[in-house]
Amino acid sequence: MTEPAELAISVKSRPLWARLSVVWLVPLLALVISLFVAWQSYSDRGVAISIQFESGAGIEAGKTKLKYRDVEIGVVESISFTDDIKHVIVVARVEKSVVPYMDEDAQFWIARPRVTAQGISGLDTVLAGAYIEGSWNAEAGVARTEFTGVEIPPLVRPGAKGKQIKLRAPSGSSISPGSPILYRGVRVGQIEAVSLSDQGESVAIDAFIEAPNDRLVTTASRFWNLSGFSLKLDTSGVSLDVNSLASLVQGGLGFDTVYSGGFAISDRHVFDVFEDEESARSSIFNRRIAAATKLSILFEGNVRGLNAGSAVEFGGVRVGEVESITTSVEDPVDGTLADVRLLVNIVIDPTRLGLPTGTSPNATVEFIQANVAQGLRARIASANLLGTSLVVELVQLDDVDSADMDVSLSRAPYPLIPAISSNVSDFTATAEGVLNRINELPI
Repeated sequence: MTEPAELAISVKSRPLWARLSVVWLVPLLALVISLFVAWQSYSDRGVAISIQFESGAGIEAGKTKLKYRDVEIGVVESISFTDDIKHVIVVARVEKSVVPYMDEDAQFWIARPRVTAQGISGLDTVLAGAYIEGSWNAEAGVARTEFTGVEIPPLVRPGAKGKQIKLRAPSGSSISPGSPILYRGVRVGQIEAVSLSDQGESVAIDAFIEAPNDRLVTTASRFWNLSGFSLKLDTSGVSLDVNSLASLVQGGLGFDTVYSGGFAISDRHVFDVFEDEESARSSIFNRRIAAATKLSILFEGNVRGLNAGSAVEFGGVRVGEVESITTSVEDPVDGTLADVRLLVNIVIDPTRLGLPTGTSPNATVEFIQANVAQGLRARIASANLLGTSLVVELVQLDDVDSADMDVSLSRAPYPLIPAISSNVSDFTATAEGVLNRINELPI
């Protein structure tokens, strides 16, 4: 009896997709979502930049914000020291959208409460805490990731429209950063920084004139110091000039165009700062020495109060200035004593006499020579009521002896204008005369 053959029985396996349960799709979907969120968070976390500060006071990792125009654009990640532990390095993450604008012009500083001559700033940090503020222009450039912070916020933000100028002053005692620059009493700019020059013989001033007022500054402009107020006493009375409250507290500078024909300036043009407005306006006589005309005058008597730089006036208008004062001794005649006089050399601007621009010195001398024949004379006069300062007056008189202008240069280095007696008022004698008249009144 034969045994039946064994049958091979095999179980057909189910496909993998059929064995998967719907329950497993939930954690798989959660894993995919988590990875996507993690990748998006990583890609959107921003760009890391490092800022070097002198001190990290008020900065906390993970809390201190980085702002631009009071809008939060990042947060501080870490704080560390440089290799020589002299400075603090702050690493912050900032939004990608602003990174292209962080170029070499970008500046960063720590916003804290500050009290300056311009007022109090940063009061919002008293409660909210310090934060890092940045400033840059609106033009994208070569992005940077390493910066050096400044301790004092810049007075002029990058990208501001206007013109940068350089000024030279003998002293900076009445000028400080933030001091105003006034044009006819209106604030048009401010002082950015004050420092000593390379050799230390003067003070270098960085200033900024805001647009559109920067077009007012030309090569014909002159700057002078504003002390806040000035008191002037002369024959016209007493005048008190207060420029502005800001200049009274922190000083400042004023400027104006003192002659026509100036040209537009470029950035960083250098100007000198004069002591006062009168000195600034009188500097016009030094701008073209070749076109100016030099003359001489011999005066008898005392001219104390007349100095180099004193004004030369014609018809009440300043037309020149005194260049130098020396003594002239003429040889004695017939055994008499030598004649000692004071030789005053002056510089005249032909354009102030009404002559056209470019008039030669010879033509100017001929013009003055013709007027001398008609009664033009030179004399000393008081510049103010007290009579302590003197000026040279050129006056046209009718009742004077005829005289000619000496152009031989035998008695003076320049053509010689004839002089008459000085018209210097003695304030003491005048006051005494007034009192005598009052005393003689029948009261």
